[in-house]
Amino acid sequence: MLDRFKTHNLNNLEVGRLYERYIGYLWEKENWKVTYKGIVDGLADMGRDLICIKGNEHKIIQAKCWSKYTPIREKHVYQLFASATHYRMELRNANKLSYGRSKAKVMMKELDIKAVICSTNDLSETTQEVVNYLQILSHQKVKLSKEYSMVKCNINSTNHKKVYHLPFNPAYDTIIIGNIQGEQYVHTVQDAEKLGFRRAGT
Repeated sequence: MLDRFKTHNLNNLEVGRLYERYIGYLWEKENWKVTYKGIVDGLADMGRDLICIKGNEHKIIQAKCWSKYTPIREKHVYQLFASATHYRMELRNANKLSYGRSKAKVMMKELDIKAVICSTNDLSETTQEVVNYLQILSHQKVKLSKEYSMVKCNINSTNHKKVYHLPFNPAYDTIIIGNIQGEQYVHTVQDAEKLGFRRAGT
């Protein structure tokens, strides 16, 4: 079934989801904790497809898998910039409630919150100028690959049950890989089962 998923023709929505998953996979491989906001929250994602956290670094990512003939325009950059600013405000307010105003202020100063546009295509000339000017925002050009390791091998933190999740399973995008030793991505179902993982729901 995984082979069929990789080879069948995807519609635009499926391509967008696959690209978000691929970008998230690349960041998780670098030990970032990734939340898949775009896929899980849909239209309520506030323009944040992924939120990646490592220590005091927070990356707000928008992923755009578009035709090379459709450049990223400045309006998309402004949207992401505003969303990252709103994220900072939400975090500040949450910290105020939990720790008080003075401690929250110190905590926010220690955080490095930045926005990133990941796309398969180039920015327009004007958009690149905007990105250069907005120092909290950057651009990464990343080509989509269907050949990455899609199988998520997850270990339950309570009962230590080892299960694997496939990209067409309902819970796939809510599963975080890497926060428990032994969790990993693998390329095939056979690889997962050799490591002692069983398919989720069985």
